[in-house]
Amino acid sequence: MIEINRFTLRTLFWLPIAFAAWYFLSVLWVVPIAGAIDFLMPPLLPKMLDGITADGNILIVSTHLALTPADGKTQISEGLLFELHVLKYAYSIPLYTSLVVASLCRDTVSASRWALGMVALFFTVVFGVATDLLKTLAIDLQPITRPTGNFPHWAESPLALLYQLGYLILPPVTPIMLWFVQFPEYWSSFFRTPDSGGSDIA
Repeated sequence: MIEINRFTLRTLFWLPIAFAAWYFLSVLWVVPIAGAIDFLMPPLLPKMLDGITADGNILIVSTHLALTPADGKTQISEGLLFELHVLKYAYSIPLYTSLVVASLCRDTVSASRWALGMVALFFTVVFGVATDLLKTLAIDLQPITRPTGNFPHWAESPLALLYQLGYLILPPVTPIMLWFVQFPEYWSSFFRTPDSGGSDIA
C-alpha cells in the first residue's frame, strides 16, 4: 500500500508538467494528426471532403458541401468549412507519459516502450478525430446540407457509437491499459509482501 501511494504521488507530480508540455507543444504534434486524417478521409468521401489542414491545435475541414435553406430549393455556395478540436481526443498522451515517467523513477526501462505506446495512442487519436468528422457530417450537418451531404439514416447510430468510443472510452482507458501491459514488473511489485521473497524497492 505504501508503494502504491508513492507511485500515485509521483504520477500526480508529473501530470501537470506533462499536460503543460502537451498543450503548449500541441501546435507541433497536431500536424501529423492532420496529415493522417487528410490522407485517410478525403479519398473515403471524395464527394464531400476537399481536405483537412491544421490551424494551431485545431483542424480545419474543407468540404464540397453547400448550405441548403429551409425551403430546400436554393443552395448557398459550396465549400462549407468546419473545425475539429483534437485536444479532447488526445489527453491520453500526457496521462500515459505521466504513468511512464513515474515508473521510470524506479526502473531502468528503455524509452522504446514509451515510443511504442505513443504510436498506439497516435492511432487512437486519429480514430477519435475521424469518428468526430464522420459524426459531424452524418448527424450535425445533415439537416443543413441535404442533398449534398446525404448519409444513409442507418449509418447514424453506428457512427454515434463509434464517436462515443473515440471520445469517452479510448482516451482514458488506452493509456492505463498500455501501462499495465508494458510495465507488469512494476505494478506487480505493489502486491509483493516481504514473505513472498520479493525485494522492497524504494
